[in-house]
Amino acid sequence: AAGTVMDLLVATLTSQLDSPLMSEQCAASWGFYDWDQRQWEMDKLRDTSFPCRFLPRTGPAASVAGQLQWTWHGIRTGTPITIASGDMQCGVYGAMHRKTQAVLNIGTSAQVACILPKGHQLPSASSSSSSS
Repeated sequence: AAGTVMDLLVATLTSQLDSPLMSEQCAASWGFYDWDQRQWEMDKLRDTSFPCRFLPRTGPAASVAGQLQWTWHGIRTGTPITIASGDMQCGVYGAMHRKTQAVLNIGTSAQVACILPKGHQLPSASSSSSSS
């Protein structure tokens, strides 16, 4: 299966190399990921003859992917391992003290981020288009 280098690390630590798990944010960055359905757009990918069998499973960022399968650098066997997330998501989680805060991240790029309330739905692409 395919994935990012960070997905490879999580799959290795959790002994899930045959079925890696990717965060939905990372999947969306690859394109052809349907946020509303929370799945790859398989029909569109098949239409392009893309080898869909290589796509990883997906899940919510920061959810538990599995448990550490051995003691590793002093970290105990059984420690929960979360799905790998992108730089911005990790920076936000690490910098926030309360979920009601926003984070300004400035480096080679800049972003403002906040955590949305559970159950918040992003508008679909079709509802955000404007008419002329």
